[in-house]
Amino acid sequence: MNTQQNDPAKFVTCPCQHCNGGIEFEATHAGESVDCPHCKLETILFVPRLPKPPPKLVAKPKKGWLKRNLLVSILIGLGLIFFAAVLIVHYFNSDWQFDFGLVLVMALWAGLVISVLAVYLIPSIIAIARNKVNWPAILVLNLFLGWTIVGWVVALVWSIAVDNKI
Repeated sequence: MNTQQNDPAKFVTCPCQHCNGGIEFEATHAGESVDCPHCKLETILFVPRLPKPPPKLVAKPKKGWLKRNLLVSILIGLGLIFFAAVLIVHYFNSDWQFDFGLVLVMALWAGLVISVLAVYLIPSIIAIARNKVNWPAILVLNLFLGWTIVGWVVALVWSIAVDNKI
């Protein structure tokens, strides 16, 4: 049995330049002119390029997703802790009965506390959302010196400023 004659590595297929019909030939005959077996017109044999493999699609999480959700979770958690603390204090300081009005007022207070914290942390939220390189330093400045108006303004300006990329 002659293995060289049936070697598939030596045979290639190219389309006819006129009818796009497939023509199988030995790779050594590339560049020659032959009559197409389909349309009988003269065509030049060539070795077609292999197509590029498609790019691998990998789902990547959004950049900064964890940091943004962490900050929102902290704000909601602080509001819930405040809400629970008010409920516990009220329960132990009176003959407590369930009162929908009281729960509504405490929910409004909790919302107010969350809103005030969100406004207080605006410089940190901006820094995290803009994916600043130094967002942890802005957060620390905002937490410890934000209560002074000057510290809050400095943190805000720092979070808005463009990062120097060398």
